[in-house]
Amino acid sequence: MVKKRKKIEKVTLPPLEVDEHIGLSHEQVQERVTLGLVNTCEDNSSITVSQILRNNIFTLFNLINVVLLVILFILQRYQECWFFMLAVINSLIGIIQEWRSKKTLDRLAILSQNPVNAIRNGESVKLEQHEVVRDDILLISAGNQIIADSVIIGSGTLEVDESMLTGESDHIKKKAGDKVLSGSIVTSGKAFVRVTSVGEENYATKLTIEAKQQKNPTAPLVKTLNTIIKVLSIAIVPLGLLLIYRSYTKTGDFSDSIVGATSAILGMIPEGLILLTSVTLTVSAVKLARQKVLVQSLPSIETLARIDVLCLDKTGTITDGTLKFEYFELEKTFSTEEAVKILQNLLGTLQDENATATALAKEFGTEVTWNVEQKIPFSSDRKWSGANFGSRGSFILGAPSFIFPKEREDILKRVARFTEKGFRVLAIGHSPLPFGTENHLPENLEFFGLVILSDNIRKEAPDTFRFFKEQSVLLKVISGDDPQTVSTIAQKAEIENAQYFVDMSNYPEEDDFSELVKEYTVFGRVSPYQKRNLIRALKKNGHITCMTGDGVNDVLAMKESDCSIAMVEGSDAARGASEFVLLDSDFSTMVDVLNEGRRVINNIEIVACMYLVKTIYSFMLTLLFSAMGSVYPFSPAQMGPINSLTVGIPTFFLALRVNYRKPTGKFLRNVLENSVPAATIVVLSVVYLHVIKQIFDLATIEVATTCILMIGIIGFTVMTKMARPLNKWLIALFVLLITSYIAALILFQKVPLIPENSWLADFIFEKYPLKLFPKPYGNIFNEHLFFYAPIAFALPFAFQYLSWTAEKILHWKEERNKIKNEKS
Repeated sequence: MVKKRKKIEKVTLPPLEVDEHIGLSHEQVQERVTLGLVNTCEDNSSITVSQILRNNIFTLFNLINVVLLVILFILQRYQECWFFMLAVINSLIGIIQEWRSKKTLDRLAILSQNPVNAIRNGESVKLEQHEVVRDDILLISAGNQIIADSVIIGSGTLEVDESMLTGESDHIKKKAGDKVLSGSIVTSGKAFVRVTSVGEENYATKLTIEAKQQKNPTAPLVKTLNTIIKVLSIAIVPLGLLLIYRSYTKTGDFSDSIVGATSAILGMIPEGLILLTSVTLTVSAVKLARQKVLVQSLPSIETLARIDVLCLDKTGTITDGTLKFEYFELEKTFSTEEAVKILQNLLGTLQDENATATALAKEFGTEVTWNVEQKIPFSSDRKWSGANFGSRGSFILGAPSFIFPKEREDILKRVARFTEKGFRVLAIGHSPLPFGTENHLPENLEFFGLVILSDNIRKEAPDTFRFFKEQSVLLKVISGDDPQTVSTIAQKAEIENAQYFVDMSNYPEEDDFSELVKEYTVFGRVSPYQKRNLIRALKKNGHITCMTGDGVNDVLAMKESDCSIAMVEGSDAARGASEFVLLDSDFSTMVDVLNEGRRVINNIEIVACMYLVKTIYSFMLTLLFSAMGSVYPFSPAQMGPINSLTVGIPTFFLALRVNYRKPTGKFLRNVLENSVPAATIVVLSVVYLHVIKQIFDLATIEVATTCILMIGIIGFTVMTKMARPLNKWLIALFVLLITSYIAALILFQKVPLIPENSWLADFIFEKYPLKLFPKPYGNIFNEHLFFYAPIAFALPFAFQYLSWTAEKILHWKEERNKIKNEKS
């Protein structure tokens, strides 16, 4: 992980010409460390402790809470100030949870960064990225991301993708003396480079975020919550002031007007909702960390849970990325000894670092016994590599269909025999001529033979793919390999419809693939740009996509997808472009990632519904009593049991429970489907009771207590419905909460059921220090009970009916819109 460093005064040190085989000495390294010429910079990738404190303490809602607390203290309404304790607890929980998550995720972030290969004191060493100093010699190869501005030295060459810096998608060839900028990606080749800029002076500091292309995804859940907070932030204060003005001008009681407005404002603030959303996401990130999954973007947890198409790169997901040489299929005029000699010299000359080169080098070894005049490293665009050995001519190794024209049907038919069995096939070509300009194939190319290799399918792959099928997630395999080979391997891994494959080399890169993605499951011979365009086509068709990959050729598609997953063993670029990194490269952990995302969505929907019931009815009652010019019917102390026992405590447990049901419908629709009917019933109940109060001249405290009882009944009804299916622990929790709610109504009464002159009443209501203990409730068990009992009994049934009606109306509206869209 990039570390912070103290500000060091700028120094000037002339560049040092260093031998690539010797590198810096220990003394030279120490000199640069002392002068601050180290590749360190301010780390903005992880939230700091000060940011955690600021985000949880200095919020708009906390400011409102403090202002209300000060006003109530000035008015000496101390018994109404208990609400502030809940705000303090919320902030403390948020701070502690985010701090613990930060520690865990920071440790994992270190594991997800590959060290760099450097030369020091004539030896090859592994360095962390923040240990690199200016003038260090680094060995760079395909798949690496340049970590600091450098210049190529020696005889090596590189092809780099600078699209993250310039926007141009062409691969640029670099040779000795050429500069390579931090943030660019090496697509092929191998070379020594000397670091020319570090820390704040190099391009990496300015472009790290762009280079890694953090999409900052805003998932539907987060978007919805942000919208709710934005609306409330605008409306709360004006509504509170309006309520104070209207009630004061009518009643003339400033103190009661302030207390009523305080209660209304507190009711409209869904403070715990924001806390629990943050806690749920961070707990999920920590839980996934224990499963060896690094979450690089918290909102992406929800996005992944909503995907309906998972795009796989064969290597590293279906297979484990290792290859095994099987045998040669050579022309009669060539011998096995000649093929081995050609491969040894090609491998030794090119020094490609990919699975194919590794497997062949393991089988035959490498050597350079021929004179090399040209070499072209492998790239995922060309699909081949080669070298020219002077009088011996040029030899090429790569995909048969890219080396030989389609007219050579005899070659392609031989290749098909092996690809149908799932083998990976490479062709060896020879020409007496050198390579053409811009690395084009030489003319007079002769077919030498085929190299047959086999992939190793991951053991856990079939079970994982079966799980996604059961979850109605479509699987698409997008690979640069032969489509027949990929299709056969995908079928062995039990991917549904894997027999439908297409060779993408027959299609232009910029084609619209919207129809193609509907017809096929396996896409072979796909270029990096076609991978990206396939993802675009899936999104255009209305799908939510996830791309997995481990190579440079996957980066463009990973950036384009709604979320992406990389293997820790893959390239730096792939990890930088992803939202999730599988730290043990075990694809089966995708099941845990998907389930964790679904748990987040399902539980936050429940939590949001329960909080918004309170927010909506508080909003509606504020408007109603402002119009009437009456004091708000509840005080903050009266709302205490509602906030804590029907919302705060149960939602904390519900937000963290196991719930892997597949999310259905839209987040806001699902929330409002239950919260609006419940809030409507609360408002109607309050209106009914205030009408009864006016007709029969009932005591204000008695009616307020009855309202609190009615709200409690609705709150527990909503809680029971949203928490289904119930288990024994939830039932026990709900029984405890209901019992506590009833006890609160009895114990905290101004007209208590406890004998008024008893020692218990004296102790609770008169002897408590500072008289801060709230006594906000009246006795409702009297001759007026017949006004309350019928409506209390009917409330749960009324809620069930209204929520059922809302569900039917919303479903009808969705179907109508669907028919309209189909017609249009």
